Amino acid sequence: MRSLCLLCLLAIGISLCAGRSAGAEERPHATIIVLVPGMRSRDVRVVLRALSPAGNYEAGWMVLRAARLADSRLADASGRENLASLALTLGTGARAVADPGLMDSGGCCEWAPVASDLPLKPSTIDALRRANAGLGYPAPIGALGSLFHGAGMPVCALDDDDQPTAHRLALLMAMDSNGGCDGRLWAEATLVAQPDAPWGVAANIERIAGHCQHEAARPGLVVISFGEVDRADRYAPLCLPETAKLHRRRALERLAALIEGLPGNLYVIGLGPAPPGGNRFDRIGLVARRSARPGWLGSPSTRRPDLALDTDLLPTIAASYGWRVPSGLTGRPFRVSATNGRRQAVSPEALVSEHDDLVALAHVQNTLGGLPSIQLLLVGIGAWALATRRPGVLRASAAAIVALPLGMFILPPLLPGSVWYCAPALVLFAAACVALSRPASARGRSWIAGCSLALAVALVVDLVTGSRLLQQAWMSYSVVEGARFYGIGNEYMGAAIGAICILTAAGGERRRNLPALAILLGAMLIVAMGAPSWGAKVGAIPSAGAALGIAALVRTRGGVRGRDVAALALAIALLFGAAALFDLSRAAGSRSHLALALTGGGGSPGQVLARKLAMEGGLLLRSPWSGTLLACCACIVWLRRRMPAVRKCDGVRVAVAGCAAGACVSLALNDAGLLAATLIMLFGWAFVADCAGRQMQISDRETRS
Repeated sequence: MRSLCLLCLLAIGISLCAGRSAGAEERPHATIIVLVPGMRSRDVRVVLRALSPAGNYEAGWMVLRAARLADSRLADASGRENLASLALTLGTGARAVADPGLMDSGGCCEWAPVASDLPLKPSTIDALRRANAGLGYPAPIGALGSLFHGAGMPVCALDDDDQPTAHRLALLMAMDSNGGCDGRLWAEATLVAQPDAPWGVAANIERIAGHCQHEAARPGLVVISFGEVDRADRYAPLCLPETAKLHRRRALERLAALIEGLPGNLYVIGLGPAPPGGNRFDRIGLVARRSARPGWLGSPSTRRPDLALDTDLLPTIAASYGWRVPSGLTGRPFRVSATNGRRQAVSPEALVSEHDDLVALAHVQNTLGGLPSIQLLLVGIGAWALATRRPGVLRASAAAIVALPLGMFILPPLLPGSVWYCAPALVLFAAACVALSRPASARGRSWIAGCSLALAVALVVDLVTGSRLLQQAWMSYSVVEGARFYGIGNEYMGAAIGAICILTAAGGERRRNLPALAILLGAMLIVAMGAPSWGAKVGAIPSAGAALGIAALVRTRGGVRGRDVAALALAIALLFGAAALFDLSRAAGSRSHLALALTGGGGSPGQVLARKLAMEGGLLLRSPWSGTLLACCACIVWLRRRMPAVRKCDGVRVAVAGCAAGACVSLALNDAGLLAATLIMLFGWAFVADCAGRQMQISDRETRS
């Protein structure tokens, strides 16, 4: 009996020790974040070597975007968001905006040896809240610091900033919603005199590292703004080039020394990656952290293994502590992968190569885009050809309109690199399509339908296999703009809808039977574009559904009745509801924008509607797509009045009705739906113009014979 009691006591003791050991392992850790303004892609070698000489780090690239600037005075010298806005965005978890002038000594409390509870004046916090109140989505200022304070953990900010209107980047990121910060060191404490350094000052590495080690001894948050690299860049125009290189090399050496001396869970984030006068498409900076094993840092927000968003950092830190982020934020925790899309292990060389490829792709996507001006020129050429009765030119312009979206979709994998190679290749592709469409027989219209068929099939296959072509397509969102990183965008949604309308209308003059291929492809496109894990474009369900449904009704019945429209609307609503329920049933990190909107992400329904109306109104007034859309609609109306034979053609009626329905619904229900509506009507105009040109060629041939 005594032995049994001793065994029980021993078991209890072992379990208690194990519980204490587990509790020690689960003890919350300190998080240290180093912000490095001015760090470029080539600097990653120095940073990663200092972070872990053995290569035990996770690294990737982060899209650095703040709120869209309504006031150009808040932009930096290159016209981008200022560093204060980027730092505030990191601490807010949503794209925010800050006026750097608020953060000078007039916006902060008086300097004191002991940190006050509120480093920022209440008036400064109120000004920041007012500036972000009209963004149309939640922007909880100080969310990161509030998470730590809510868990009873301190936050500390160390700013190494000597500019006359100091940005106080560390404070903007680390503070809580009231501007509170438990510990801080300003430039007066983090800088030392050094005559041979830019402006005679340098970072006090020993003091900064010692203060961080003291703060990291307890769980909490420490944010450091290391301004040495940025100081060297700003001082470069005032000295000889060799001296400027020396200053920058020394700044990177001091950064490496600081990183080597920092303990705990360490993040390094590069802000403002492109130097003044550098590549204006470079909006991505390094994000790296220590880890037990190497890996690429990506995010479900981009569905790329090597690219994340600045709004993903706050959810990542919250997830490491098991906290819930404020409702309405759309960022998602980082995701670690062993390799990137090219099956490369993470290394400084692979990171630099990936950065260069992302920036080059962004350059091509921003330069080419959807080519609205070129498309407008092609519509104008077609109208001139119609007025002067030049059917060959009319049909050639129609073929080029349809060929451009197809070329910008299939050519990128074959021609990665400079825009100087991509643009001529696209011109040659369009010229080849024009040459193939010149015969005056029915083959001409078949070529327009053939391009539409190729585009529709390629889009379906690409969407269900990972959207690799769409991610690098030239007529797509830029990889650094931050609008859409996966799925299908408005441009290719519009092209897909226009292609389906053309396929439904093809051959409509001879018979009114419904083409099975068009219906099958249309249904597959609706599912592929609307599915959260594929196209993630829920607006495609009503837009494509309306276009396909109306085109099919006109094709089979010769017109549209009220009860048919009601039945079609009910079917679309049911499909839309099914997509929403499926999206809501998935894990939070895998949901698309639809589920985020339904659960409060991005703001209330009123905020979402107001933001959509503001965006659509701005595009209608300022975008070149607006002029292209008006030109397409005007030319279709004019052609049908000028050539009654074309107006009576069943195929033209089908195409015009379907395209008009799809364009109207896209404008009403999609963000930036103007782009989709324009592409839809471009395809509609191309079909009508090709029919007219073919009829003129046949008529001219009969007249000559």
